[in-house]
Amino acid sequence: ITVAVTSTSDCDGDGVPNDVEETDGTDPQDDCSFNTASISVTVTSTSDCDGDGVTNDEEDTDGTDPHDSCSFILSSSTVAPSAAWNAADCDGDGVTNGDELNPPNGDNPTDPTDPCSFVETDITLTQTDAYLLGDCDNDGVINSEDCAPYDATKGLECGIKIHDAITPDGDGVNDVFMISGIENYDSVLEIYNRWGVLVYETKDYGKNGNYFKGISEGRITINRDEKLPTGTYYYVLIYKNTTTGITYNKSSYLYINQSN
Repeated sequence: ITVAVTSTSDCDGDGVPNDVEETDGTDPQDDCSFNTASISVTVTSTSDCDGDGVTNDEEDTDGTDPHDSCSFILSSSTVAPSAAWNAADCDGDGVTNGDELNPPNGDNPTDPTDPCSFVETDITLTQTDAYLLGDCDNDGVINSEDCAPYDATKGLECGIKIHDAITPDGDGVNDVFMISGIENYDSVLEIYNRWGVLVYETKDYGKNGNYFKGISEGRITINRDEKLPTGTYYYVLIYKNTTTGITYNKSSYLYINQSN
């Protein structure tokens, strides 16, 4: 004979009454077996089910999720986080939670819930799109394109800005393919014509006067030093932030207007 549980007590202190746990299919004697959405009474369990360093009862007080290791208030941490939590990266900045709290090089701790709070030399993981598309210094340049993403005094001058047309007529305006800020990175630039023929290739673009001026370097059917005809071309730019070691890729169209 199977009898339904009618007790509204909460034997394991997880905040979910026994009868609700039976309905949910969770264990009323395991304080880590519960549905967060079913919590309806005060949580008394002092376990840390998600390993984030904050006990279940404190998470209940804070309004965070005791089953989500990245849902917590850092100042409420009272127990040692789990090894899995230490190895994770809650804010997506590329630095593990453990290295944020205990930087390996003796730096001051940073905030594992703040994607703009970390030591760059401690990056060991791939930074998430949320971080790369963010703007830590609020200068209008996203982090992935900003050579100093934490220094608002650098402004737009520090970001990558690609000018997609050149008019190499010698008037000093748009005579070269300008990529503002590229000199702050290690880079490789390739330019192709409409048939996919490589017409220009270089490293360290923008350094020491290294610019594309609408002149071919000689690839397959295009003669070296030949002025390329007016038209639409395609560029591929690969550039690396030497501080973080992160490499980025950009590709799009470039228009050359040979007016004479």
